[in-house]
Amino acid sequence: MLSSQILKSVATLQGVAASQVSRSASRVVLKGPSSRARKWAVIEAKRLVPAIGMWGAFMGAVLGWPFAVRALVH
Repeated sequence: MLSSQILKSVATLQGVAASQVSRSASRVVLKGPSSRARKWAVIEAKRLVPAIGMWGAFMGAVLGWPFAVRALVH
């Protein structure tokens, strides 16, 4: 009994959520990407590209120093 009531309430909630998602999705498609989203993407790209470059350089130094030593010794 309790499980069937829970399943009914979950199904009702899922139906409400699905209708809200479809309405908001249609708004997004009609409006298109906002300038705020584009600005955020540019800011994040400017922030992440140097960080990823520094991480790559650090990992290259940490993992590559034995090869550099071997190349200089021989």
